[in-house]
Amino acid sequence: EEPQRDRKAEEKDPLTFSLDKESVTRVIVSCKRDLPRAAPYMAFILGPSIILCYTFGLLSWIPAMMERSHAWPPQQTGAVLGAVFLVAGFIAPVLASFCVNKLGGDNKAVGAANALLALNLVAVVPALLVPTLSTPEFAIVAFGLFAVFGVASMTVPQVGLQLIAPAHFKAQAAAIWLLFTNLFG
Repeated sequence: EEPQRDRKAEEKDPLTFSLDKESVTRVIVSCKRDLPRAAPYMAFILGPSIILCYTFGLLSWIPAMMERSHAWPPQQTGAVLGAVFLVAGFIAPVLASFCVNKLGGDNKAVGAANALLALNLVAVVPALLVPTLSTPEFAIVAFGLFAVFGVASMTVPQVGLQLIAPAHFKAQAAAIWLLFTNLFG
């Protein structure tokens, strides 16, 4: 026998979904109210996710570019790029925190948004230079700069989300960031 359900509890449950006029109106009103508050979240969630597209494009393309343009075997390219990212992983968080502090003044959330934009704008320049440089050493240096600024820009969104999210929403904001980063980036 199936246990009896409490219909009143189901009606009050905010996770239940129905398409009656009252529910649809409630959703529309909620969206109108909450959409302006969503803009800062989108800057920290969608922006970095879309930016990761060019990052993954460069990362997937650079081994072939190094092999074709500079006759580097994939093993050498992998070892050098791995070392570059190892160094970038240590430098980038320090650079990111410096940028957030310098670009935000007293408002760290604004600093995080400004740092995200600035770090990505700076990261694009060496990313565009990598395929145009004539020697592999210069290409690796440009890639290293791209890696430092790119990794630094990916540490900022989590900080920004934690600064703007209310206490009860911090974990969900981080989870949404991870979802969008993995879906789009």
